[in-house]
Amino acid sequence: MKEIDQVLRSKELELSQVEIEVQSLRIVAELLGEEADQEEARNARHSLDVAWRRRETHLRRRFRHARRCAIARQTAEATAPSVGS
Repeated sequence: MKEIDQVLRSKELELSQVEIEVQSLRIVAELLGEEADQEEARNARHSLDVAWRRRETHLRRRFRHARRCAIARQTAEATAPSVGS
């Protein structure tokens, strides 16, 4: 179970790092928007938002899967007959 907790923690850390990267890219897109056409800036922000939502959805699915696997493993260990008995 500790391994699953470590994996989940590392994935949560990865998620927070991606959030920071996306926020940075949004700032850059706004700065570029000041120099470029406003429509292009809106399209860039939209693309970043779509990419972020996809990445977030993917990571959330992986988290749920890892959590389900951990629960299933715990259940199997709890219900398995002990070897020494």
